[in-house]
Amino acid sequence: MASCRGIVTRGKTTVLDHFPRAMVLKPHGSFDWYRNGSDAIRCSVDLDAERLIITPGLNKYRQGYNAPFDKHRDLANDHIKRAARLLVVGYGFNDDHLQTHLEARIRDGTPTLVLTRTANAKHEKLAADSPRCVCISRASGAAGIAVAKRRRTARSIDAMLRSAVFMVAST
Repeated sequence: MASCRGIVTRGKTTVLDHFPRAMVLKPHGSFDWYRNGSDAIRCSVDLDAERLIITPGLNKYRQGYNAPFDKHRDLANDHIKRAARLLVVGYGFNDDHLQTHLEARIRDGTPTLVLTRTANAKHEKLAADSPRCVCISRASGAAGIAVAKRRRTARSIDAMLRSAVFMVAST
């Protein structure tokens, strides 16, 4: 129980008190999600069952509104609305039905770090237009990393990252 700070009493109830932690929600499913009858289950063992994952293609948008993906999208939106900081890993900002809440929070100034292998124009525009967003990616055609950001000093970026406990919205 490494995330447990101790035991506290809240009203008449005694509960475990946990350190803040990241919430990982996967609105496109995962390789370890399976259909078991009418239920969705998570299992790290390879099962002989239908996997619940949305792959790129013509039905991607429509599938996102089926269970259990719709519940994860709604949960992600709720957590994005309440997050003090955002860490976005490997997301290309290519799913309009998923990113409405995320982009609004980033543009409103929620401290955000976007990590992606290859930045696209959407990453760069979001980082340039948003007051507290930094996008870090692999540099194109060269060794090292590329950083897309609004005008900030290296000191302010470093302070933002050192003080952050990030909410994770990742697919």
